[in-house]
Amino acid sequence: MLNRQQHANSTAGKNLVGFSVAGTDYALDIQSVQEIIQPLPLSKLPDAHRSVLGLSDHRGDIIPVLDLRVRFGINAPPALRSKWIVASSSAGRVGFVVDSVTEVFAADGDARGAVPALASSELDRGISYACRRDGRLVFVLDVARVAAPVFGGEGSSAGTREAP
Repeated sequence: MLNRQQHANSTAGKNLVGFSVAGTDYALDIQSVQEIIQPLPLSKLPDAHRSVLGLSDHRGDIIPVLDLRVRFGINAPPALRSKWIVASSSAGRVGFVVDSVTEVFAADGDARGAVPALASSELDRGISYACRRDGRLVFVLDVARVAAPVFGGEGSSAGTREAP
């Protein structure tokens, strides 16, 4: 088992936490990730955006939990097992349901690329940029933009509109 110093040395320079949703690779800035956990009990939230599964008590704090499959409009069946990534932004803390957490890695400037605007902000998936990793593209998400249906802002509206 790694001690704290060995763990710090093994992740030095690594700035992204990778995960998978329906076969697509995504990542979050490691500074926004608070914890990776097993799913917790949920309480339904009436009249919430359909991507909001509910609220959960996480270490004494009530956090909204979003299903990224629904948020991204993916119609594939859910994974048999999933993880939650508890992340934070200036808007607040949120749990994201993902299929699996893959790795912690570094994306330097040479590996980064802008993602072209493919649709209006109504369909915004919250992608900040894409990076190249082992011959594939990884889409790096902005927590506040992905969580807009919870916190308001770009890509959200009141009520239970259809997910982008």
